[in-house]
Amino acid sequence: MKESRSQLFLVIISIIVLGCTNNRSNDITFNITYREDDYQHLESSASFVNLDSLFAEQRLNRIAIAFIDIDYQGEIDVYDNTQGIVTRSIKNDTSTFDFINLELIDKTDNMYYVVAFSSLTDSILAKGWIIRDSPIGIYNCMYQGNTVFYLSPDSSKVLFVEKEYNPEAYEVVDFSGSWLKIKIRKGNAFVEGWIPWNEQCWNVYTTCC
Repeated sequence: MKESRSQLFLVIISIIVLGCTNNRSNDITFNITYREDDYQHLESSASFVNLDSLFAEQRLNRIAIAFIDIDYQGEIDVYDNTQGIVTRSIKNDTSTFDFINLELIDKTDNMYYVVAFSSLTDSILAKGWIIRDSPIGIYNCMYQGNTVFYLSPDSSKVLFVEKEYNPEAYEVVDFSGSWLKIKIRKGNAFVEGWIPWNEQCWNVYTTCC
């Protein structure tokens, strides 16, 4: 994973050029509604996500964002509902270093409702339900400080602290608002803990700090 991420920095210049030549509209608007279960659903009439809006909603502890593991080369099926049919499949394009980000919007015991979008162009690729144990990850943003893992997504009780920066992607196993539950190896065992949005880096090309 560390080597794979290092390769991504080789294409930063081409990404910048792509961003400068992207002619998509700047007046993208989102209509945000709330369901009775308090999960937020983000709907867009445009074909691109509004990153400024996503960052704002994440800071308000409303939206969790992750990515499909950059080393995963398989496809992930997207369903129209939790008991439905596959509407399409999504996968990372490793040939162009275009990886897929996921807004984690809703969940059941077995599935996540996501908005999948391109990490290069911000274009929306799919909206729907994916299997919950899909290979989803997040990077650590705490380059200059401790990474604190909490027992629950409310910052009330510290579970453990990583004092050294971990360059490997964390495995995402759950979310609540903008909090992510992470599974990592500690010694000979795996442990799980919650990290807040400001400890997360879902941009696979930058340090996020």
